[in-house]
Amino acid sequence: MLFKKPLSEVEFPDIQKLKDAKIEESTILDYKEQIISEDKLVKHVTAFSNTSGGDLIFGIKESGRGGYPTDIPGIEDNINLERLEQIIISNIRPRIRVQFRKIAVPNSDRIILIIRIPEGQTRPYYDLRSDKYSKRYNYGAIPMDEFEIESLYQKRFFGASKLAKYVEEIILFHRNMQSDDLLERIDGHIIITPLRIDDRIIDTSNEEQIRTHFDPNKIRFKPDLNQLYLDGIPEPSRYGIKWNAWDNNIELHRNGLVHFVKDYKDKTKNTKVIWTYKLAFDLL
Repeated sequence: MLFKKPLSEVEFPDIQKLKDAKIEESTILDYKEQIISEDKLVKHVTAFSNTSGGDLIFGIKESGRGGYPTDIPGIEDNINLERLEQIIISNIRPRIRVQFRKIAVPNSDRIILIIRIPEGQTRPYYDLRSDKYSKRYNYGAIPMDEFEIESLYQKRFFGASKLAKYVEEIILFHRNMQSDDLLERIDGHIIITPLRIDDRIIDTSNEEQIRTHFDPNKIRFKPDLNQLYLDGIPEPSRYGIKWNAWDNNIELHRNGLVHFVKDYKDKTKNTKVIWTYKLAFDLL
């Protein structure tokens, strides 16, 4: 990440540091002195998401192609962010959600505009305007070749199938660990869900940031005490969810969380039992 802070906290001194330190463009950073056309905007956002994500910063004059900032003139403060977001959402498939930040240029009526693009989780992303797949290379956006496109599609689809196969094998192993003298097989289910909400990048340890971006009525901040996943109370963390209780010190990455409802057992029916804690550790 270019700025070691949430985008909502980036201010003009942070932009000034880019100029003072002569930070050059890269695969995660692109300077633009003026607002670009809609077609170019879609192309650049697609390229960032197909690579490592990054920041597209408008209102900065650079030393040359791929260079560093030499001046910060800013741009006119007449940008319709809702329209920019709609252009991005409607012209890239799968859809991409980005973050925007307007920063006032001191002693002027102009602004700096930052568009933060996430690294795509369902790459490759397709540019409907140009009918192409693009990627970041050095300090620009270039078309991807057919082998690069095929490789990303394989990672997207085969990655999901490998995960499903892995989970299935772990469950089967634990199921077979139970003795065969019990009358019934295990009955239950496991759900693995992404923690990324609506493809936006958020700091899950910052509850206020979550409430700012999303409807709090649709988000459960407090755990359901009748459906705990592991011992202790789960809490938001910088990277996802964490448990700190007794001997547990577990933190799950934001890209996935394993849910467990309860041990499934019924002594009257002699139903088989899965030790969910052990299964959770094996899955993670």
